[in-house]
Amino acid sequence: MPKTLAWGNVVCRCENVSEAEIVQAIRLGHHTLDGVKFFTRAQMGRCQGGFCTYKIIKIIMRETGLSWGEITKHGGPSRILTGELQ
Repeated sequence: MPKTLAWGNVVCRCENVSEAEIVQAIRLGHHTLDGVKFFTRAQMGRCQGGFCTYKIIKIIMRETGLSWGEITKHGGPSRILTGELQ
C-alpha cells in the first residue's frame, strides 16, 4: 500500500489508529501485540482489540515475515495462536 494511503487506512476505529502508525511502530522494533498497543494505543479502545487485533497481526506478519505461530502478545511464550487454523 502506498505510504499516503496507509495514513488514511484506519485499522483501530476505537482509537483512530492508522495502518501507517502501526507500520511505524513495527519498524521501530515493536513486533508484539502489546508493543504495538503501547506505542500506538491500538487495542485500547472500547472493543479492547476485538476488531483490530486480526488486522494488526496481519500487518506484523507482512512487515516482519513472522508467521501466525510466531506472533506473541508480549514476547516469550505468550503465543496468540497454537495449533493449526482450519
